[in-house]
Parts: sequence; C-alpha cells; structure tokens
Amino acid sequence: MEIKIYGGPDCRSCQELFERIRVVAEDLGLKADIQKITDIEEIINFNALPVLMIDGIIKHIGKPIPTVSDIKVLLTSASVNP
Repeated sequence: MEIKIYGGPDCRSCQELFERIRVVAEDLGLKADIQKITDIEEIINFNALPVLMIDGIIKHIGKPIPTVSDIKVLLTSASVNP
C-alpha cells in the first residue's frame, strides 16, 4: 500500500495527519510506504492541504483532518479493496 500526505513543510495539520496515519498503519499491521510530500511543485495542484492519497486515489482534502477512527476505516477498506 502506498500512502502519500501532501502538505507544506511547516503545516501542523499535515504533520498530525502523517503521524496519525503512521500509528494506525502500524497498529493494523499494514505494510505501507508512507510518504510526506512537501515539494511545492507537487502540492501546488491541490487547492487545500493536507491531501491524503492512498494507492493513487485521493481520500481526503483539507481540514479538519480525519480522526484516528476515520483513518482506520480508510486504511482497512483500502487493504481489503486494493
């Protein structure tokens, strides 16, 4: 599973989303490549941050960021329906 979080390098919400994703993936025992993308050339295409992309599909954009419970649902459904 490939997970990308797009956001600015100083974005608190982006960092919080990254940490939540990392913890939930670990708790679920998922093998995931989790990346935080901060390159302006890549994030400029989105109109709100942070952006959560799982296996190339945008799952969330903007604030408020997903709760831990929401992230569990997103990651579980993505791992069942690749």
